[in-house]
Amino acid sequence: MGKSSTSEPHTPLTQWQNSLPFKFSLIQLVIAAILICSTAWVMLSIQRQQVLDQQAVLNQNYGQLIIAKLQEMTSQVETVVDSISSIAKLYRYDHEQLVKTIPTLLKLDSQQRIISGGGVWPEPGAFNQQKFRDSLFWAHNVNDELVAIDSYNKDTFPSYHTEEWYRPTRYFPAGKIFWSKSYFDPTTHESMITASGAMWMDHQFIGAATVDISLEKLNVLLRNTMINVRGYVIALDHQNQVLAYPDANNDLKHQTNTNHSFVTFNHLASQQPDFNPVEVALQSADKAFIEAAIAERVFTQEQMQHLTRLSHQNERDMLAAIVNNNALNHFTAPKLLTSVTLTHDPILKTASLVSVFLMPNTYWKVLVVTPISPLQDTAKHLIEKVGIYLVCIQLLGLILLFLLQHRLFITPIIEIVQALKRNDSASIELKANNSHDEIGLLAKTFLSRTRQLEVAMASLDASNLALEQQLQSQNLFQLELKRHKEQLRALLKFSQNLIYIKDLHGKYILVNDKYCEILGIERRRIIGTSDFEIFPSQFAHEYQQNDRRVLHNHEAINFEEAIPSP
Repeated sequence: MGKSSTSEPHTPLTQWQNSLPFKFSLIQLVIAAILICSTAWVMLSIQRQQVLDQQAVLNQNYGQLIIAKLQEMTSQVETVVDSISSIAKLYRYDHEQLVKTIPTLLKLDSQQRIISGGGVWPEPGAFNQQKFRDSLFWAHNVNDELVAIDSYNKDTFPSYHTEEWYRPTRYFPAGKIFWSKSYFDPTTHESMITASGAMWMDHQFIGAATVDISLEKLNVLLRNTMINVRGYVIALDHQNQVLAYPDANNDLKHQTNTNHSFVTFNHLASQQPDFNPVEVALQSADKAFIEAAIAERVFTQEQMQHLTRLSHQNERDMLAAIVNNNALNHFTAPKLLTSVTLTHDPILKTASLVSVFLMPNTYWKVLVVTPISPLQDTAKHLIEKVGIYLVCIQLLGLILLFLLQHRLFITPIIEIVQALKRNDSASIELKANNSHDEIGLLAKTFLSRTRQLEVAMASLDASNLALEQQLQSQNLFQLELKRHKEQLRALLKFSQNLIYIKDLHGKYILVNDKYCEILGIERRRIIGTSDFEIFPSQFAHEYQQNDRRVLHNHEAINFEEAIPSP
């Protein structure tokens, strides 16, 4: 096949949407999009986890700082309780000395900022056998003066021996302090929490020494601790009642309703649904704490039932768990219970991380809430910078890859296709000789297949010519045979001689009209029959013997046969 001298107008080889450059470009764009998106996703995932880890460490540091401040305060309060207990046991029967000494302990400058009152609460007849109630209690009035209050000894008030801040002290050894839940004092009309220490003499429980903490002052202390931190703290007592909650728009200020019941975190979560994940985490932590305390029970179930019979139904399990856990003395250091991520914090108005800590001794839960957005903004800014460079590098690599693809195989393939369209085998052979890669091998293979096809086409042309000649000869033979058939048919039809033909088995396969006429039998009844079916047996045997002679001699034989006829 030579080079064609005719030139065709330049037309596109294929439609643009079916061309290789378009398909490769589209594939590379899809791959680039996948690479860029996956890179950004991986970076965001890794960075988000790093942000959460950093935030968790930051919260843990904040939590340790806040708990250290609280423990410093609670330790001072517990020291005052121990001092009051020691003084009360020392001057058990000296009422005047107790009245002089206990207020002095409550007036210490280091304690006045948090303590709202305190005193001793003897068992019936423990200090004075004539008195069932013999409490000595002092509290700060509106002028911040420490004044004695004797209302608790009156019969119009419920007995302090049944109060929840008093009853559990019977199960605490000397030196151990029980921190009550938050409550509203009916005498001082102040929200507070009480630290109670048992007084034991000669292995006999003689009463409790207490110090009351103002929840309003506790709230101020926590706010001051977090003043330089972007975040806030929520403090809960062991029954998950809110001790401190910094809501600038609707500060709880530990307001009580007519039943003097405090706001629980459960109620807070119902008012602020964003806190629901934290509420679930708190419930799980409380359940685990109670189950662990039951598994290592120190006091009998009967003792715990006697202790908790005056408590609310939903508070009994936790109170019993605290008493048992305190007796085991396993919990001596702050514990991180859990960390919860909030997509939207109702106070900070942004995504936040809530870390829940459990304080020893007090069993308060301290919730440290800090925003994640500052770290996320830093991470996003870093990702944007790194992402731009990565995208530029990936685009540059894809452009380079696109050019190399066109250079290496797309352009050579297009040149081969154009040469095929022009019927230009010389260009294909030149490409095969100059290229030593798969494209050159493809051109060589195509040239080889083309030559084989040319040889096959030439052979096919020769075969077609021979077949045409054979067909012409066969047509001549057919015409000659037809002419002979016509002659034979005329001979058989008009001959006055008897003519018949038999096969090798003696069956008639052809008879002329004269034969049928002489025998008086139709042709259709003769064809396919033997002599024994037409003639008598003596004639049939004779005819059969003559037929055998013809078969055995393989030459023409002349003889006469008699034929019976009507």
